Amino acid sequence: MKITWFGHSCFRVETGSSVILIDPFLKGSPTFGKSGIAMGHPSPLDENGFAVAVQSDGKIVVAGDSQVFEGSFERVFMATRYTAAGALDTSFGDHGIAQMSFGPLDATAKVVLIQPDGKIVLGGTSSTTIN
Repeated sequence: MKITWFGHSCFRVETGSSVILIDPFLKGSPTFGKSGIAMGHPSPLDENGFAVAVQSDGKIVVAGDSQVFEGSFERVFMATRYTAAGALDTSFGDHGIAQMSFGPLDATAKVVLIQPDGKIVLGGTSSTTIN
């Protein structure tokens, strides 16, 4: 597997014969070309993806942060999971998105790992000041 980071929140994941483009700022209906999959923004809030992991069943987990609500400065850990076909996995978290708060202002997931038992582990930072 090869993961290429294109900056901010855009990643290209190559696994086997599949190439997947993950871009949370893609607007409109994504085009599923013959060489890959494009995935759009799962919610209207400001979100950032910083790490990607592929589970043994081919599901893709993107870790980062999200606003608590529109216009808020508070950020929380966020994990979003997609199916191997590129659709948002609505069986994960709340309609495909899991959020975790660790402090009153700022928390960001910077790393995602998949344990051998399939559990998802996020690592990152949390602070009481706005970064």
